[in-house]
Amino acid sequence: MFQRINTRLRAGGNAGGIAFDFRSGALDPRISFTRASNAWYFDSAGNLVQAGTNEPRFDYDPATLQARGLLIEGASTNLDLHSRDFTQTAWVKTNITAALDVTGITGVANSASRLTATAGNGTALQTITSASATHVSSFFARRLNGSGTVEITQDNGATWTAITLTAAWQRFNVPAATVANPVIGFRLGTNGDVIAVDVAQCEVAAFPTSPIITVAASVGRAGDFSTINTLTPWFNNAEGTIIVEYSRPFLGANQYELSFNDNTTNEAFSLHNAGSNRVVTVVDNAVVQFQPVVGAGFDAPLAVSKKALAYRAANFAACLNGGAVSSGATGTLPTVTVLRIGRYVSASFHFGWIRRIAYYPTRLSNTTLQALTA
Repeated sequence: MFQRINTRLRAGGNAGGIAFDFRSGALDPRISFTRASNAWYFDSAGNLVQAGTNEPRFDYDPATLQARGLLIEGASTNLDLHSRDFTQTAWVKTNITAALDVTGITGVANSASRLTATAGNGTALQTITSASATHVSSFFARRLNGSGTVEITQDNGATWTAITLTAAWQRFNVPAATVANPVIGFRLGTNGDVIAVDVAQCEVAAFPTSPIITVAASVGRAGDFSTINTLTPWFNNAEGTIIVEYSRPFLGANQYELSFNDNTTNEAFSLHNAGSNRVVTVVDNAVVQFQPVVGAGFDAPLAVSKKALAYRAANFAACLNGGAVSSGATGTLPTVTVLRIGRYVSASFHFGWIRRIAYYPTRLSNTTLQALTA
């Protein structure tokens, strides 16, 4: 863990480096944060709450109440209407009755819906107008009574995805698929079964993002932008070590944990995914100098990962979760001016949590990289 050599770094950083722990729920004043909309996150009590425009989200696991860190996401829109109120006519009920009388994931009474099957295979469905694209639909749900099958769909029941409910709120999603005009919702297999549902969400995306509450119209969420615009006095361009601890809620390609760059893609130290592999990348003069695969495949959903990159001219190393160190004995160094947290230069976002970042202005040993990421 970072603490093994953190005696050289005071919180927030100095000429000896930086150390940020975003699980503390605070943002260092040198970090610039913007988001051009409201957004939702889970607070330390496990309730879904709203953050205002330009307010960072320090998210918590709603089940364990453990701090997850700084939530970073790109823009998305919930196309579903009345995402919490299934009594509305946008939701077409067949052999199901709906009532808005359940305490929802916000912790507020009568904010989520109760669905009761009045015959077997009752459905509650909503048709969404959206051009053919990759869509993903998600729902929060829990069981109130019964033990019959509960299924969800986004293609009007051409396919159904079975879900296993408990008495606690859980989030479920239909696998992403290319579909035009999704029809999303539930099917209850057994007469008399009762479930609670909250924040139905349909997005043009490959995986669900954080909850977006809607009423009579779709609602968009802007992207999160977190940047350090001045790297002096702590950044050393000649040599250094970058470490990040992070997690993601869903599998996803081309997501960036962080990137030191010059506001272009020509000069950069980046820790990210490339395709479905976990990599680090060093780019100088628009030429890749070092890009090892430190982990094949995606990070497991919700798993905490630690990734490190150490650099010196013609002397690079990278490591993931204490595994084998990938080394490079050739390559030049970029000249960078900013640190982008959870993002690259353009629209490549992390879609998950940045837990901690540490930077050391020296090229630490390969053994130390393994120890810090184990």
